[in-house]
Amino acid sequence: SLLETSTQMAENTIEQIVEMREAANGRMADEVRNDFLANDILAIRASLDPSILDQEDLYKAKLKSFAKPTMMFVGAEDPRVDDIESISAEMPNAEFVSIQGRDHGGAMEAIIDLVPQIRQFLGAV
Repeated sequence: SLLETSTQMAENTIEQIVEMREAANGRMADEVRNDFLANDILAIRASLDPSILDQEDLYKAKLKSFAKPTMMFVGAEDPRVDDIESISAEMPNAEFVSIQGRDHGGAMEAIIDLVPQIRQFLGAV
């Protein structure tokens, strides 16, 4: 859940978070693992600040009027999957992709699997 993720980010180092994800989902590919470890934990914590998260209605309103071609993808096990699908449906030029068997972070780990869809999307814009 978002609360659980926020708590993990607030209380652990990036290395500890990687260890927890790998314990739950198996070892990440080296490139993904290195990218994850290169994250700035302070920036991630700032992005989860309640004062930012409380502005969700503002973000949704802005996205509804965003007309540029957009591909939105999310793990099917992400707690926000329904929200992402819903806002994608309300955007004028958005394509929604759900990645089966993946949660929030797992979707980013599976990005290589989306390359054909991303190429097709980019070829159409």
